[in-house]
Amino acid sequence: MKVVHLTKYFYPYKGGIEKYVMEIVKRSKKHQFIVIASSDDKRIHFNRFGRVKVLKLPRLWTVFHAPFTLPFVSVLRKLNPDIIHLHVPNPWFEFNLLVYKLLGGKGRVVVTYHSDIINYTPFHLLLNISRIFLLIPLLIISDVVIATSKNYVQSSIFLRSVRKKVRVIPIGVDEKRFKPTGRENEGEILFVGRLFPYKGLEYLVLAVGYVSREKKNFVVKIVGEGKERSKLEKMVKDMSLEKWIKFEGGVDEEEITRYYNSCCIFVLPSIHRSEAFGIAQLEAMSSGKPVISTRIKGSGVPWVNQDGVTGLVVPPRDPERLAKAILNLLGNNVMRKKMGKNARKKALSFSWETIAKKTIKVY
Repeated sequence: MKVVHLTKYFYPYKGGIEKYVMEIVKRSKKHQFIVIASSDDKRIHFNRFGRVKVLKLPRLWTVFHAPFTLPFVSVLRKLNPDIIHLHVPNPWFEFNLLVYKLLGGKGRVVVTYHSDIINYTPFHLLLNISRIFLLIPLLIISDVVIATSKNYVQSSIFLRSVRKKVRVIPIGVDEKRFKPTGRENEGEILFVGRLFPYKGLEYLVLAVGYVSREKKNFVVKIVGEGKERSKLEKMVKDMSLEKWIKFEGGVDEEEITRYYNSCCIFVLPSIHRSEAFGIAQLEAMSSGKPVISTRIKGSGVPWVNQDGVTGLVVPPRDPERLAKAILNLLGNNVMRKKMGKNARKKALSFSWETIAKKTIKVY
């Protein structure tokens, strides 16, 4: 069976959706997988990721993180796939797939709905209004829609419009790679992710300001890159928090496990439903670490991290409550260890082997 995945980017680009696609396509030998993605290369070309063919399309421009390439309807016709698996949000790829199907293109359509496009600006609102005429018809003609949590099914108007064909299959984790080692640095707190506005890192910086008034022996390591970095670095400098907040930059996939193993607490301070699931918190949980996350309404984040069991959940945009949660865990070694064990136990139910089998079964 020939399965084509349509995704914004693909390996070696680092991101949650890219990791999701990579884990799915590398775990089945029964199907022929082809990935179509945009890239910064100036020419169309095929390369390989193991057994998987990857077609890279030159990115012409990007509008609010959405890449636009040359049209590829003719490419889909030539490939003649049995299954087309689209990953959204991805407006330009959504448009190409809808045109392909309206022109009689073959293949069952599976859509993994990773998140809504949140109305940060008037442009985002306009984009969402236009997607009513694009995405809803595409979801209607699709055969299966995969959501990553029940919370998101209930909160997304797009998913509610096709609720009967939605199946909940969460995102997975490599539990063999991300595993407890028994080694950690007392007082080391970790964030991993792209430095984007929806991650809420300014509230983590403010929280560190509160924590530093009561406790001196701790450090917050921020792993990742993004457009917010210079703003956050200035904020840290203005608040004289350089001693307690360290920007580690982007790190490779092998090195990231060392960061998870050495921390004693993982923090995910996201503020919007753009954070639909939180892969990084699941990797931390699999590594046996308690998580402090936020209660984002309609997001899968608080569904993954269970308040009082695998970690603590605080209101978004509330640096004082976030600081209190950090101080509670830093000051209670027994609670940290217990939550870390619970986190590992829960993470095992999200193994990529299990998730990939459930996803491939949909085909």
